[in-house]
Amino acid sequence: MTLNARDGTPINFERDNTLLRRRDPNRPFYKPQFWEKVQQLDQNGNTEDPGYSCMPLGVPRMGPPNKIVQTPTEMIFLYQVRNTFRVIPTDGRAHTPDKDLEGTWMGESLGHWEGDTFVIDSVGFSDASWLDIAGYFHSEKMHVIERLLVAGAGVTERPAGRGDAWIVSFGVSTLLRSLHVVDSRAAFVVMAAVIAIDTWLLYRFFSRVRMRVVTHAA
Repeated sequence: MTLNARDGTPINFERDNTLLRRRDPNRPFYKPQFWEKVQQLDQNGNTEDPGYSCMPLGVPRMGPPNKIVQTPTEMIFLYQVRNTFRVIPTDGRAHTPDKDLEGTWMGESLGHWEGDTFVIDSVGFSDASWLDIAGYFHSEKMHVIERLLVAGAGVTERPAGRGDAWIVSFGVSTLLRSLHVVDSRAAFVVMAAVIAIDTWLLYRFFSRVRMRVVTHAA
């Protein structure tokens, strides 16, 4: 198994893996009232991160499975890390009503096929797990969609999307994150200004195109 380290060995794994994951542009963007909590959890990650206490990593942090077993009514995901497994029904059932759901580390997952893509819809999470290192917490209202594309014999690709309307903001610019503009409340002012300018430019552009078409037609 190749590790996420400069030489693919365990020698530099912990340091390199942490640095690479912190540089990942696909990071959650939190509402201002939660930034302080994220920073506090990050600074005390050695004691606060459930992953360091040998607790389950949870979905989607646990990543792709090492082995998949398919039956007529379910998919079984087997994970080598911590000997974890997931049983995902594929019989078309609906999710348990919210009032009857009990939050768990992996939530309630249901699967179905869309062509060559296996889609997993998961709800009903415990808020004890993290999305990743750096204090990326979530609420019990998190909703995770995983898509496993069959790319070839024995090969799958797994993009995962997560939504948590209670904590995570939407429509975030990767550029703003990379420039660290989001480190203050001014981020939302900047984003609003960018959206307003883009909307005005699009309006001017399409207005001119329409005028040219009308003039040419006349």
